[in-house]
Amino acid sequence: HISVFAFSLENFNRTNEELNDLYEILKSKIHEFLINMYLQIYPIRRDFLKNSGIRIKVIGDLTFFGPSFQRTCENLCELTAENNRCNLNIAVCYTSQHELMKCAQRIINSPSNHSISVRDIELDLLENSIAPVDLLIRTSGETRLSDFLIWQSSHAYIQFSKSLWPEFGFYEFLSMILKFQINFQHVKELMNTRNNLISDS
Repeated sequence: HISVFAFSLENFNRTNEELNDLYEILKSKIHEFLINMYLQIYPIRRDFLKNSGIRIKVIGDLTFFGPSFQRTCENLCELTAENNRCNLNIAVCYTSQHELMKCAQRIINSPSNHSISVRDIELDLLENSIAPVDLLIRTSGETRLSDFLIWQSSHAYIQFSKSLWPEFGFYEFLSMILKFQINFQHVKELMNTRNNLISDS
């Protein structure tokens, strides 16, 4: 799984001009993904996604952007649904607080009548969001997670980069992967502890 934070709900606190610019960039990139790669304008790019087995999933509350944008994202997800080698998760109109609020509402409104457990939350997030995170990379010189995948990252190995996202390149990414591999055994132990707690809850 690879997950990217494309648009935070907190962006709605920006000015209308900034918000419109961010929305237009996001919309154009999603459309480019859909049209260029799947409607045979650039068959090489289309085949790369297909041959690489990349499945795209858009997580977040897309109702904030209206039905047209929702349909575009749904079409993109449907076209890659049968790919199963790698999952690319794109977080749009997302924050962890909003995600957990929606998760709690679904569990409370479910037919089962019992108190909410850690396992309930984990299973709901696996179905409606993404799996737990092993490695989390925060770019832009910030040392905060900006309300991104807080629950899923509770035992993740976190690394911070001073590079802005467009400048974050292959060699810096490779260096972080190597550091993660060095610490993998410790991360694995933490994840096993987490899984045991969930199974016992």
